[in-house]
Amino acid sequence: MRNLAAQTLLPVDTALAVALLVLLLAAATAAAVFRLAPDGSRGRAREIVVAGIRATAQLAAASLVIAWVVHHTAALYAFLLLMFAVATRTAGRRVTPNSTWWWAALPVAGPVVPVVAGLTLAGLLPVRGVAII
Repeated sequence: MRNLAAQTLLPVDTALAVALLVLLLAAATAAAVFRLAPDGSRGRAREIVVAGIRATAQLAAASLVIAWVVHHTAALYAFLLLMFAVATRTAGRRVTPNSTWWWAALPVAGPVVPVVAGLTLAGLLPVRGVAII
């Protein structure tokens, strides 16, 4: 069963890294050639490359954290709480500039809690590992 699931996933290997690098360079080249910066300069190309490198580093760090967290139950729940807090704060600050941002916790948790609770109570969602994330 595990091999079948792995066969349906996108392989994370050197070929994927090369393809993503080519796409990043193509985007930067297009931005430079067509002068896609607001001021008509070629400066947007550098921003695209820096954003790509930063995104790669952030995804690598997040992957390492998640890979560790799924094997430690207490850390898993702390990570879920952190994700909820970040989502609430981010959504709340986009909606209101004052201190009422915390009200965003209701619409963030509202759809998730009943679905996760129902799936867990039905025995369809194990309360461990990556499934709960």
